[in-house]
Amino acid sequence: MMKARTFGLLIATIGMLGVTPDALLLRYQEEAGGQSSVILIWRFILVGILNLVVAVFTQGGFRELWMSSSKVPLQMLIGSLIVAVTNIGFVFSLLKVDPAKALLLISLNPIWAALLGKVLLKDVLPTRTIVAQVLSLISIIIVIVPTVQSLLGLSDEDERAKTSGGPDELLDFIPLVTGMAMALFLTLSRSVSFSKPDGSLDAAPALGAFITSGVAVHLAREDGIVSPFAGIKPAFWLFLLINGAGVAAYNVALVLAPRYLTGAEVALVLLGETVIGPIWVFFGFGDVPAVWTLIGGALLLCTLVGHEVAGLLQNEMPDEPHPSMSIDSSRSSSSLHNISRASYYSPVQSPTTGRLEPLLESGQRGVPQRVNVDTRMK
Repeated sequence: MMKARTFGLLIATIGMLGVTPDALLLRYQEEAGGQSSVILIWRFILVGILNLVVAVFTQGGFRELWMSSSKVPLQMLIGSLIVAVTNIGFVFSLLKVDPAKALLLISLNPIWAALLGKVLLKDVLPTRTIVAQVLSLISIIIVIVPTVQSLLGLSDEDERAKTSGGPDELLDFIPLVTGMAMALFLTLSRSVSFSKPDGSLDAAPALGAFITSGVAVHLAREDGIVSPFAGIKPAFWLFLLINGAGVAAYNVALVLAPRYLTGAEVALVLLGETVIGPIWVFFGFGDVPAVWTLIGGALLLCTLVGHEVAGLLQNEMPDEPHPSMSIDSSRSSSSLHNISRASYYSPVQSPTTGRLEPLLESGQRGVPQRVNVDTRMK
């Protein structure tokens, strides 16, 4: 029978693998006639619809979703805008920046989230997770060495052409800011779950996606695009659907995996996208990552493996069996709000109900956040 920790790792790994072709599929959509603004329009119309459907289903209906959202109107507005910034930044990062470098810079978000959580929410992380995040930061620094050299004028033109791919080094700040925005939203969402436990940001990802599509429509008009269908080949829709399925798997993993692992551990596992994503691009387009990117990626991969090995040796988390492995479908929300709540809590089995209930990472029981994983045999 599969153990809880193993089950959590499996979910996180599947979600991470599902989203690894994202950069490749975006490039394919571009080749199939989709300009950056058009890709943004269709990608986030699809994502917005899916997120809204899941949010309504999770909350139990439109009325319930409206009631929970109306309790935190300001936070909902801010959160939706942050999600929109993240959406736009992520797509433009993969389309305008070297994919390997972009993914690594975006993957700094666990570092920013940890810092914000420590300062604002008084989070407590295991020592091995702190060490892993420090090593992850070092790997990112290694990757951006050529960019820093170019900006400071420490490398000649030939070296810049080889390492940075051109004069657009400032574009590297797009994925960097994108990662910061992701961390900021997670912190905001978790703060709401503490200060307004009856409120919900479940609808924020959907609203953010629709805002993104609206911005993309404006960008398309600025580019002289009359119709979002203009010039699009049939293959575009296939790549769009595959891309959406992978993102959906990633979102499900972000919700389910933290029930069995700490949020920081899940974030570290999902960093595997940073290593595997450029491999997809290499096989699809033959793009070879820079040497600095390969070195940083190798360090990051070793960090992830070392973190899990240390976890197994230290046995920091209870590894109780997961009897039925039946997941309540009402928890399968792609909302980052649920992600943030689940990320802060570690599951513990209630001696009275037999259900997994949230436990603060510091060891103190918190307010249950609709954790509906039924551990009884079916």
